[in-house]
Amino acid sequence: MKSYVTSDLLFGDSGKGAIVDSLVRKHNIDWNIRYSGGHQAAHNVVLPDGTHHTFSQFGAGSFKQGVKTILTKDVIFGPVKLINEGMVLINKGLVDVFKNIYIHEDCLVTTPYHQTLNQIREIHRGNKNHGSCGAGIGETAAYALKFPNMALRVKDLLDYKTVIYKLIYLIEYCMSEICDMESYEILKTDKYKDIFNKMYLTPDTIYLEFKYAASHFRNNIVNEQFILDVLRNNPVVFEASQGTLLDEDYGFHPYTTWSKVTAANAKDYLKRAGVTDYETIGVMRTYASRHGAGPFPTECSELTKSIPELHNGVGRFQGGFRMGHLDMELINYAIDVNYGIDSLAITHCDVSIGSAHKVSIGYENPLRIFDPNNFLEREEQTNWLKTAQPKYISVGKENLFREIKRLTRKPITIASYGTTHLDKQFL
Repeated sequence: MKSYVTSDLLFGDSGKGAIVDSLVRKHNIDWNIRYSGGHQAAHNVVLPDGTHHTFSQFGAGSFKQGVKTILTKDVIFGPVKLINEGMVLINKGLVDVFKNIYIHEDCLVTTPYHQTLNQIREIHRGNKNHGSCGAGIGETAAYALKFPNMALRVKDLLDYKTVIYKLIYLIEYCMSEICDMESYEILKTDKYKDIFNKMYLTPDTIYLEFKYAASHFRNNIVNEQFILDVLRNNPVVFEASQGTLLDEDYGFHPYTTWSKVTAANAKDYLKRAGVTDYETIGVMRTYASRHGAGPFPTECSELTKSIPELHNGVGRFQGGFRMGHLDMELINYAIDVNYGIDSLAITHCDVSIGSAHKVSIGYENPLRIFDPNNFLEREEQTNWLKTAQPKYISVGKENLFREIKRLTRKPITIASYGTTHLDKQFL
């Protein structure tokens, strides 16, 4: 009854969705647990018949018959987006999709107000933007830290008075934050009208949307004990979000997410459930990639131009998709801060980047792990990474796996040579 924890070892977009889909099929697992991130996730799964879906809140293993999704308390929830995604999945043949998702009662809920403040703040940063995707995830988490008793949670959605009271308080906070920005008047112009107009949505309008959404999952709102019982009695696949190098503790501040995206949350659940039979799989591409702003030492414009990217485009706030050479220094850093990686899943093995891979085996000045609680040290680490000089070796395609195993001292257990589960090799 072995369980599996997945964790992305770089900046995200390493192919976690396809790996999760393959794991639930290979090991006939019926529980898929999302343990971090939120509704901004974009985990792509392609079926052999060509059906494609970008999973946001439903688990990426959902195309397998009978798989059920759990969103733990660490996932930030978007009720309306869940309904929209569910309807799309129903049209793709998953008729019981809403019966098969379970949502922790304490999940934070994102609103259009959070989203608006997030987008306006990112616009206000100008060329110092953080690479946010603009979904309101960070603002939802930040607001809950400032006002824990006023943060909207899933268990609140069934009570009209609670929702309205908390939304009114939230509106006042968001407007205060926006009015304090120097660019406030510019943000009210037609260029940003579509963003700013969300602040004029009434609490009653939002409540009705949330009420409709909750009617689809109200019987599947669960607590901690439910999740612990599932873990004690079933094998599961924990599905990661984003990438370790964006982690709120170990990422490169300020280009980080407001979530623990290492394996920490998943392993905490397993420990409390008394489960010891599990494998932690680090997911990585055969080359490096990054979506959005931030340091990227091995970035290569030629790779960005030459490698086709099927499912990651340019985001209005996040920016373009960037590619670079494999960076073993950052991979090993991610392994070190990930609370134990047992094996590796290598994706995009079918991508052609020439007869040899250019692999960075370190920097002129070695990367060191800074104190995650010291923001000054973390900013110093980020500034250092912006100027880091990689040291490269050339590795033939036939020797790439051997070098990755040598440099990480980890076995490779999954290799992906295409988009579907049929293209995955379990080694």
